[in-house]
This record gives sequence, structure tokens and C-alpha cells, in this order.
Amino acid sequence: INVVAPDLSASYEDGSVFDFEEIQANTPTTHQFTIYNVGLADLVIGTITTTGGFSIDSGDDPSSTTVNAGFSTTVSVECDFSSNGLKTGSL
Repeated sequence: INVVAPDLSASYEDGSVFDFEEIQANTPTTHQFTIYNVGLADLVIGTITTTGGFSIDSGDDPSSTTVNAGFSTTVSVECDFSSNGLKTGSL
């Protein structure tokens, strides 16, 4: 996760990447990520986008919302590919 704003930072919990691991083609798989606001001010979330063919679950998309200091929200990312092989993307 990249955050572009003064005095804000974000990272995956241990600085690594998330691996959906091996899934079957044409079998949608979703993972829910938590976005924590550990700052002292409100975190205004803009539009959340994905690359590489992944998508945001419309039922769990916090785009254009505000997370108050000390609170969190979630975003669900779906992986649903019709072909075999390694897939990569970013959130």
C-alpha cells in the first residue's frame, strides 16, 4: 500500500506481499485487508485501485471515505482468472 500525503505511512503488516497461493482457474477468491489509521488526524481515502486483473469487491470498498484517528476499515480484493499461470498486481 502506498500513501502519498505528508506525515502518513502505510505498509503491509510485516512489509511483505500477500500471496493468494494456488487457486483454480475460474474460482473467485477474495482476501480482506484492514487499513488502520494510526495517526492523530483523519485519514481520507481516495479511490482505491488495483492492477494485474485483480478487482475490489464492491460490497467492501472504502473508496472516498474517512477513517478517524485510531480506527480502521477494510477492503476486499478479488482474484478471478480464467487462465493458469502466475498473476501479479498491486492495491
